[in-house]
This record gives sequence, structure tokens and C-alpha cells, in this order.
Amino acid sequence: MKNLLTIALFLCISISSYSQNGEVITIGSGQYHCVHAADVTGNGIDDILASQHHSSTLEIWSLNASDEWEMINSITYSQNIWDIGTGDFNENGHIDIVVALRFNGFYLSINNSSSWESPALLDSEYGWNVLVEDINKSGHLDILAMGDQQIFCLYGDGTGNFTKSNIYGFPR
Repeated sequence: MKNLLTIALFLCISISSYSQNGEVITIGSGQYHCVHAADVTGNGIDDILASQHHSSTLEIWSLNASDEWEMINSITYSQNIWDIGTGDFNENGHIDIVVALRFNGFYLSINNSSSWESPALLDSEYGWNVLVEDINKSGHLDILAMGDQQIFCLYGDGTGNFTKSNIYGFPR
């Protein structure tokens, strides 16, 4: 619920107009396709991770001392970002980012508190959606990944490494 309130606050303060199709939100001069809330700065306040429509750049927005949203960082990937997930995958106390890239798979960006590691390819399957959860109840975060007509799990070991499950296909 807290994440939804942060996203709503970001959108309400920042929106200058909506697009007609209901999928894309216009903020200033940008149109955002996917938005995610998580405290990646570690200050106890959710930040906004957002990707503009048909963009390979993930923007990280944070509330400043004047309670205004400002972009504090960005990470560039190899293809359009289709979905965003977060979690402390290497268990260093900092929230990391996983993205689904529509044609290029799933990538992990490790947060080292003062900097972000270059995005690392986790899997090259078609990227559509990511869900972060301890699926196998091992005590480490896993990634449920959905691609084009398939779903699989990337089981985390707590160090930022993953083991891929079987791929399960499903019809459209």
C-alpha cells in the first residue's frame, strides 16, 4: 500500500497531462511506461523508478528537502524497459533493481550504496514481467520471470547469483 501511495504522490505532483491510451503517463516532457516505488537511496522514504515509453533508460527520482521530485540518477540498459522489480539480491543492505527488457531478457543492477554496478544479464529470454519474492522459501529473494508465452524462476542464492528453473510454456 505504501508503494502505491508514493507512486500516486509522484504522479499527482508531476503530471502535466495524460495520454489518450491509458498506458502512458505524461510528466513534464516525458511519457512513462512503467513506474515502481522502492527505497533505493536507503533514507526510509520510497523513491520512484520510472522508464519513459520506448526508452532504455531507468530514471531514479527522490523527494528533495523541498518535497519536490528530482531525478537523482539513471541507469541505461540495452533495450526498452518493460517491467521493474526491486530487492536486496546480494544481501548487502541496499535495494537492487531487476528489469525485464522486451527483446533482450532480464538484467540486474546491483546497488553498492554510492554507485550502481553495470547492468548484468541474468537471462536472455524475452522479457515481459518480473515479480520478486522468496518463491522457494530459501531465505533469499527469487525472480519470477515472464516472457513471450513462457514463465520461469530465477532462484537467488543471496549473493546476486541465480539458478534458472525449467521454462513453462503457455498458449496465448
